[in-house]
Amino acid sequence: MHPEGNATAGQENHAGQSPPATAAALETRPWVDEELRQLIDAMPLVVWVTDSVGRVQLFNQLWRDYTGLAFDHETAAAVAADVIHPDDRAITMERFEQALQTGGMFLVEHRVRDRHGEYRWLVARATPFRDPASGAITRWLGVSTDIHDRKQEEEGRRQFAARQSFQLALADRIRPLLDPAEVMTSACELLGRLLGATRVTYGELENAGAVIAMNGNWTDGSVPSLAGLRLTIDDFGPSVGAALRAGEIVVVADVTAEERLASFRDQYAASGIGSYMGIPLMKRGVLQAILSVHDSAAHAWTGNDVDMARDMVDRTWAAVDSARAQLAARENASRVQLALAAGAIIGTWFWNVPNDRFTVDEAFAHAFGLDPALGRAGLRLAQVVATVHPDDLAGLTAAVRQAIERGGQFAHQYRVRRADGRYYWLEANGRVERDAAGNALAFPGVLLDVEGRRAVEAERDRALQTLRVLNADLERKVTEQLLARGRTWQVSPDILAVLNADGYVEASNPAWKATLGWTAEDLASAPLLDFVHPDDRAGARDEWRMATGHDAPALRFEHRYRCKDGGWRWLSWVVVPDEGKLYCSARDVTLDRRAQAELITRTEERDRMWNTSPDLMLLIDFDGYLRRVNPAWTRLLGYTADELVGRHVNAFVLPEDHTSTVDAYVAAAGGGTPQIVNRYRHKDGSLRWIAWVAAPFGDTTYATGRDITLERERQAALEQAQDQLRQSQKMEAVGQLTGGLAHDFNNLLATIMGGLELSAIRIRQDRPDEVERYMGMAMGATRRAAALTHRLLAFSRRQTLAPVATDVNALVNGMLEMIRRTVGPGVQVDVESTTPLWTVLADPSQLENSLLNLCLNARDAMPDGGRIVIKTGNRHVDRASAAAHGIDAGEYLALCVTDTGTGMTPEVMAKAFEPFFTTKPLGQGTGLGLSMIYGFARQSGGHASIASQVGKGSEVCMLLPRHHGNAIPAAAAQAPSLEPAAGTGRTVLVVDDEPDVRQLVVDVLRELGHVAIEAADGPAGLRVLQSDARIDLLISDVGLPGPMNGRQMADAGRTGRPGLKVLFITGYAEATLLNNGQLEAGMAVLSKPFPLEVLAARVREMAG
Repeated sequence: MHPEGNATAGQENHAGQSPPATAAALETRPWVDEELRQLIDAMPLVVWVTDSVGRVQLFNQLWRDYTGLAFDHETAAAVAADVIHPDDRAITMERFEQALQTGGMFLVEHRVRDRHGEYRWLVARATPFRDPASGAITRWLGVSTDIHDRKQEEEGRRQFAARQSFQLALADRIRPLLDPAEVMTSACELLGRLLGATRVTYGELENAGAVIAMNGNWTDGSVPSLAGLRLTIDDFGPSVGAALRAGEIVVVADVTAEERLASFRDQYAASGIGSYMGIPLMKRGVLQAILSVHDSAAHAWTGNDVDMARDMVDRTWAAVDSARAQLAARENASRVQLALAAGAIIGTWFWNVPNDRFTVDEAFAHAFGLDPALGRAGLRLAQVVATVHPDDLAGLTAAVRQAIERGGQFAHQYRVRRADGRYYWLEANGRVERDAAGNALAFPGVLLDVEGRRAVEAERDRALQTLRVLNADLERKVTEQLLARGRTWQVSPDILAVLNADGYVEASNPAWKATLGWTAEDLASAPLLDFVHPDDRAGARDEWRMATGHDAPALRFEHRYRCKDGGWRWLSWVVVPDEGKLYCSARDVTLDRRAQAELITRTEERDRMWNTSPDLMLLIDFDGYLRRVNPAWTRLLGYTADELVGRHVNAFVLPEDHTSTVDAYVAAAGGGTPQIVNRYRHKDGSLRWIAWVAAPFGDTTYATGRDITLERERQAALEQAQDQLRQSQKMEAVGQLTGGLAHDFNNLLATIMGGLELSAIRIRQDRPDEVERYMGMAMGATRRAAALTHRLLAFSRRQTLAPVATDVNALVNGMLEMIRRTVGPGVQVDVESTTPLWTVLADPSQLENSLLNLCLNARDAMPDGGRIVIKTGNRHVDRASAAAHGIDAGEYLALCVTDTGTGMTPEVMAKAFEPFFTTKPLGQGTGLGLSMIYGFARQSGGHASIASQVGKGSEVCMLLPRHHGNAIPAAAAQAPSLEPAAGTGRTVLVVDDEPDVRQLVVDVLRELGHVAIEAADGPAGLRVLQSDARIDLLISDVGLPGPMNGRQMADAGRTGRPGLKVLFITGYAEATLLNNGQLEAGMAVLSKPFPLEVLAARVREMAG
């Protein structure tokens, strides 16, 4: 609603735009109060103007009419702020501050007091105007529009949604509860938490309203519980009690401010009640129960709060009534079951006629020797009548057929073979229920034991005569029995009645009043059919007439009967006619009917889910044959149900997935709940990935499958992208590696080439004294190149290792003096060793080289000196740590070097083991030291790791697997020499595909006085080994070209020359050729490049 009716609904959408004429006036001419006032007074909108910081300078006539305020330039700002609701002033100022900071539009919804003193919702918008020269904001032009009706509608919708949410939550909370007290308490808790109350009670009136029994109670823990108390309605004020008795809702926001409760304030305070809301429950004008909501402090209860409380009362009463009825029904059912067990009824049945499914109770099954589980699961009629006496079978079949054709009651006597093998006379009593088209649907009934009855029928006339003679005496006995029967009549929870021939109730028990509310006088005042629901009256009339006309009991016919309060209850009748009267018993089956209706609803819901689900659903037997499928199969795979049902599931599954599919339904047959993913062939030939979950029930597996083809395709695309990324990263790493190699090897080759060229020049100049210096330069560069390749091979874990059982403590102690000399006097070197220390299987020289490199790196990290600690220890690595490091769990030896240097950042630590990565200045490091150490540790079956903190130092640890064996003492070193030694004249076979290398080896052998035989490849070498030539030693490259490598040639040669000694020379150690360094006896490895003195020493060692 807009003020004074001058603003239209459409103007609300454009209120954020300044009227063009006014905007132009404000922009183009100076501030003139009188002219501007006249301009905005003429506008059909609520308009106001502020200065640059938001102080109101002017508001128009429409604003004055709306608020009832007069305009005064001096007080305009204060007056404008005062009419804004106190709760909205902060958000108004906050939005204006935001507009001032951003220079954008000001927009806020707030409540403003109108001329009647009521607050109404307005939306206020303002646009800034700037100085053309400086661009600074000079003023704001604002427009306000009434949106009160819209806000009220929004609040109404919010409250309606809140009520609906509460009603659903209440229904869900109390639906499964069977105990009336639990229903009341749960409902009280839900309402109390929603309203922010401290206590909610549910009291029911007893003793004609004199006492309130607090049967339901909930508190938030801050106030005492009132559960179990019995109060009077006037305990908290006669005025409150009177209002509640009259059906009025009582709402007290603040007890201390309520004058009518002045004399009861102490009582309210003692009970922790600061505010109160009472909701009466009236039935037929009489107060039945009171819902009380308390808050320990003042509480402004809203109309929505009252509505939700009222909803809760109505729904809870119905739920409590239903729970009590169910409880009574369960007790009644127990009593009926006891009565059946003690009477002539020996069993009950229910026959689903369309499906020919015959279910029987446990008593029926035991009587005829049937499995009770089979009786519950269902039998066919042919199975049930299999025990009928052959002479009686035809008559029974005809009687059943006739009952199905005509519907209604059924009674027939026949003989049946029972569990003891004897035939007994039974009477079957039942009733055929039919649908609107006359088709038989259900056929329930009971079996009566009439064996005794038939045995005495022949004596019936004689017994009647005897009874007449003894009538006088029997009258006395009958009277006594009637008295006993009268007691049963009075206390029975079932409805009992006697009807005369006109359909009036001549006698009725108290259960009528307890169940339906009718007294005996009420029932006698009209025919019983008048109490039947109009829709059921015709059927009821037929049932009663049939019982009278056939002079046979009528069992289990059900109709609705009117309650005195106007409701309806379903009653299931058993009627026995006798001498023109009907003796009747009825059971309240209202809850059973509701349960049946709910079952039908759930079945319909299940069918809808089956038919509409986008996922595949199926029933499959334990042999893999499809028994039922839902329509989603046609949508997803193109097959109809007729094409699927009865066929084996693997007819539609790709052959590669047959095994897993069979395993799944076999697992279900064993009671498992398999989950698999397999591929199905669509009818059009395409492929579908289906993810299944399944569970068995009975002899069938129920399974649901979801189409994950799109997810699989996306995953495949992702994996392809990841492979491409890894390939790109691999090429980048190769580029970095080759770049570093090229740089270092070019430097070394320049030194070698220069040294050799200068040596040649000096020889031509006949200046031999300088040749040795240049040759030394070339040899030094060669050794550095060899060291570089060894580091590369160590990083790639392809260096040639000669592992032996090593005592690491002894190795560290043997190197300690050399390490201290190498790192210099400014660095303190200490050792912390564990004793006893486990043995490791490692290459001692490579381990020494690694330890020395770690100490040198530690020294370089301490330019001003510091402390290095070499630690050894035994470690147990668990599975989690082993998995994180990529090693096997078990026992390891740890060799660690700790320094007190500058430390590393996380970024540096992440790259420290990468080849050619170094933080040292150019020319002071190759960046291969740590990568070599890492590669050596990995090749030895272990791991290397770094821990560091900037400014506190670093620790590098190698973990090497424990070796269960004794360490081998290190041999004393001997200086190598190329001089011939004793024992020369051996014959050595040299096999290498590189002629220069082969020639160098042959020359060294000849220098040593040995005879050398050459071969260029494996087959040639093998022919020499298979000849009669004397061979004392075989020297061979490992990686020979052609069909036979060096190791294969040596192994083949050893078959004819057992014990032949073999020295392998190689550029790198192929793990598959050298068995991961584990060579046989009499074999050794020498890595290229090697000093000739080392080759000579190894030949002397092996050839003798």
